[in-house]
Amino acid sequence: MTIHWIKLVLPFFSALFITSLIIPAWIKLCLQWKLFDKPDVRKHHVAIIPSLGGIGIFAGIMISFLLFTPAESISGFHTMIAAIFVLFFTGFFDDLTDLPARLKLIIQAVTAMVVMYSGLRLQTLNGFMGIHELNIFWQYALTGFIILFLTNAYNFIDGLDGLAATIGLIIFSVFSILFYIQHEYSWMMLCLSVMGGLISFLYFNFNPARIFMGDTGSLVIGFLIACSTVKLIGLWFAAPVISFGPALTVATLFILIFDLTRVVFIRLSNGMSPFKADRSHLHHMICRQQFGHRGGTILMAAFNVMFIMLVIPLGKFRFTTFFIFCFCLAIALLNSKVMSAVATLRNKILGEPQKKVPVDTYH
Repeated sequence: MTIHWIKLVLPFFSALFITSLIIPAWIKLCLQWKLFDKPDVRKHHVAIIPSLGGIGIFAGIMISFLLFTPAESISGFHTMIAAIFVLFFTGFFDDLTDLPARLKLIIQAVTAMVVMYSGLRLQTLNGFMGIHELNIFWQYALTGFIILFLTNAYNFIDGLDGLAATIGLIIFSVFSILFYIQHEYSWMMLCLSVMGGLISFLYFNFNPARIFMGDTGSLVIGFLIACSTVKLIGLWFAAPVISFGPALTVATLFILIFDLTRVVFIRLSNGMSPFKADRSHLHHMICRQQFGHRGGTILMAAFNVMFIMLVIPLGKFRFTTFFIFCFCLAIALLNSKVMSAVATLRNKILGEPQKKVPVDTYH
C-alpha cells in the first residue's frame, strides 16, 4: 500500500518541483524580452506583468505525467496529449499576437473532434431523462459541447490574480478523489500532476502577481478539465460507484458553468456577440465592489467550495433538481446587490479599502 501511494503521488511532487524551477527563470526571460501583459479597460491589474506563465505549468504537467505513468496506461492518452500540445501552441501565439476568437474556437473544435474520435466521448446516458444509448451524432454533439463549453469557461475565468489557478486546484483536487474511487489511477495521476503545477504557479500568481497564466496555460488546463469531466460522466453512467457522483462532478464545475452561462446571456440580451470580450464576468462584478484581487479570488473559491459541500445534504436529490437548486441559489447570491451588501458589511468591520494606484513595476 505504501509503494502504491508513492507511485500515485510522485507526479504531484514532480510537477510541483519542475514548475517551481521554470516559473522564476521564465519571469527573468520575460523581463529581458519584454513579454508583458499590459493593462487595458477590461483588465484589473494596473502594472505590466510578465505573461505566458502557462509554459511552466504545461512543462510540469507533461514531464511528470509522462515520466511516472506506466507505459501501458500512457497509450490511452496519446491523442489527448497531442491535442493538448496543439492548444498549448495556440495559447502561446494568442498571448503573443492576440488571435481572433473564432480561430481559437475552430482549433478547439478540431482538437475536441480528435479526442472524441479516439474514443473519449459519451456513448450512453443510462436512462437519464429517459435516454439510454446515444447514436453517433449525439455522442459527438453532446461531448463536443461539453469540451468546448468547459474549455472556454475556464479560459474566461482567468481575470484576477490567483483566480484561475485556485479554481483549477479545487476542481482537480475533487476529480483526483473521484478517479481514485473509480480506480482510474492514470487519470488520478494526471489530476495530481495538474495540481502540482497549479500550486507552484499560484505561489507566483497570487496577488500581487509576478506572472500571469495567459491562454498558454488556461486553454490547456480548461481542456484537461473538459476531458476529465467527459471521462467522469462516462464512468458514472456506465457503472455508478456512488449515487451522488454526477451531482458532485457538476457541483465542482458549477462556478465555471454559471459564469459562462451568465456572461453569454448578458451579451446576447444586450445584442452583443458572445465572443466579444467585456466586463460582465462574475469576477468583474465582484471587483466593482472593491474586493480587490485577493478578496475576489477568495470569494469565488468560497462559493465553489460551498456548491461542492451542498452535495452532502442534497446529494440524494435527483440530479436535475440539484442542478436547478444550485442555479437558483447562484442567481440569488452571486449578484451585485448581495455583493454590495457584503462589501458594506466588510467596510464597517475592516474600513474602506485603499484605491488602486497604477504602478509600472517592470519599467
